Amino acid sequence: MKIQVLGCSAVELPKSNLTSFLVDKKILLDAGTIGSSLDESEQWKIKHVL
Repeated sequence: MKIQVLGCSAVELPKSNLTSFLVDKKILLDAGTIGSSLDESEQWKIKHVL
């Protein structure tokens, strides 16, 4: 299992992202970071969002 942290500042400021975790490039635990941290091809690989 590979877990990628997409932002971890817990605040939305320029160059800072809300906390989200990408598990095995297919499961996203998201707090609002997907659009600013992943490009379109990476977003299409996601199968589940929590």
